[in-house]
Amino acid sequence: EESRNDRNFGEDIVFHTKEQVDAYSVNLDFEKKFPQNTLFYGGEYVFNKVNTVGKETNIVSGESFPGTLRYPDDATWQSLAAYGNLQWELNSKLTLQTGARYNYILLDATFDEVTYDFPFKDADLKTGALT
Repeated sequence: EESRNDRNFGEDIVFHTKEQVDAYSVNLDFEKKFPQNTLFYGGEYVFNKVNTVGKETNIVSGESFPGTLRYPDDATWQSLAAYGNLQWELNSKLTLQTGARYNYILLDATFDEVTYDFPFKDADLKTGALT
């Protein structure tokens, strides 16, 4: 949970935002030894969901009304990854290592059209990268 209250100097309006982030992750790591090599491999899954509320309060009148959100409400972010590393022990003083990791990212967010005047309503991202 995270919250923020901010107000510009001399202004009557205080902006309040509160976020609740549910975050889950699973990570599997494995190791296979060979006579001069070791293979490390595994996978990972991360899921984040953001619930957010925002309001504005006039500190003079006490009146409150809906306000700007820092993040789109009910937005989700997910990451799937698989990796492998190979380690060669050439001798007692020299070891070489190489590896690769593939990440796949999914983002799903819907913006409040009343609050945000964007030329789009949704952010839907599905992308991957090999490193």
